[in-house]
Amino acid sequence: MNDGKLFDKYYARVKRESLIKSAVCAVIVGFAVNFLTAFIAWMVYSKIFWLSIVLGVAAIAAFVPIFYYKKFRPTTKDVARRIDRLGLEERIITMTELEKDESYIAMRQREDAKRKLGAVDAKQIRFRFSTAAAVVAAICAVLGVSMTTVTTLSAQGALPGGGEFINSIKPEEPPVYLSVSYLASEGGYIEGEAEQIVAEGEDSVLVVATAEEGWRFERWSDGVAEASRTDKNVKKEFVVTARFVRVEESLPAEEEGDFPDDVPAENQPSSPGAGGEYIDYNQVLDGETHYRTVYEEYYKWVMEQLSSDGKLTPEQREMIEAYFDLLL
Repeated sequence: MNDGKLFDKYYARVKRESLIKSAVCAVIVGFAVNFLTAFIAWMVYSKIFWLSIVLGVAAIAAFVPIFYYKKFRPTTKDVARRIDRLGLEERIITMTELEKDESYIAMRQREDAKRKLGAVDAKQIRFRFSTAAAVVAAICAVLGVSMTTVTTLSAQGALPGGGEFINSIKPEEPPVYLSVSYLASEGGYIEGEAEQIVAEGEDSVLVVATAEEGWRFERWSDGVAEASRTDKNVKKEFVVTARFVRVEESLPAEEEGDFPDDVPAENQPSSPGAGGEYIDYNQVLDGETHYRTVYEEYYKWVMEQLSSDGKLTPEQREMIEAYFDLLL
C-alpha cells in the first residue's frame, strides 16, 4: 500500500479507528482471563490473587497487536472505500485499482479523483464502532475487577472461599428416614415404641425388653445383652427380636448340687435298718463339724447384744431371736 502518498490524513484516521477496535477486543480477552484466574484462585482458596491481575494485563498487551494485524489493520482499498462513501462514487477505489495503469484514460481518472479528494475533509470519515463490543468490554471489566476484589478479600480472610460459599447457599438435602423395629419372642414384650421411624444419623427412642412371669430376658437377636437399648447414629433399617427363656430352663443341670438341701453321694447316711448311727448331714460343715457347735458362740454373743442394746424395736428383737432359734 502506498499510504500516505495519496491520502495520509485519511489513512491515519482509519488506522486510529482500527487500533481502538483492537484495544477493545483485547480488553474483553484480558478481563475474561482475569476473571477466570481470579475465580479459580477463589475456588481453591489460593492466596496468589495477584496472579489474575498479572495475567489479565499480559493478555491485553499481547492481544492488541494480534487483533490489529490479524483483523483490523486497514489497507489502501479499505481507506478508498471509506472515502468513496462520502459521495465520490467509487472514484478513489477506481484510482487505486488503476494505480499502475499509464494509459490516457487512467491518468485522466486519477486527476479527477485527486481533484474530488481535495474537497473532502478527513474528519468527514465517521468512526465505525460496535456498541455491542463496547458493552461486552464494560461487562468483562466489571466482572474481572469484582472477582479480583473478592479473591483478594477471601485471601485475607474477610470473605469465605468459593467452596465454603457454595456450600452455604446449597439447599439442604431432605433427611432420609429409616424404619427400626423391636420385636419380642415368646415370654416377654417391648416397653416403648416398638416400631420407630428414625432420621438417618439420629438415635432411636429407648425401648426395654420386659419378661413375663416365669420368664427372663436372655439377649437381643443381634447380640446385645442389655434389656434396655437406644441405638445411636442409625445408618440403616433393621429388625431385632428380644429373646426370653423360662426361669427353670436357665439353670444348668451340673449346678443343682449347689443348694443347701443337696448332700454329696459319698456322705449319704447308712440305712437305719442296717444298725448304723443317723447323722444329720444337712447340719455338718466341711464334712466333720456340726454347725451348732460353731454358731452357739455367735448365738450367745447376739443375745447379749440384744439384751444390752435398747435401740432395737420389739419386732426386730423377735425377728432376730426367731432366726437364731431356727438355726439352732
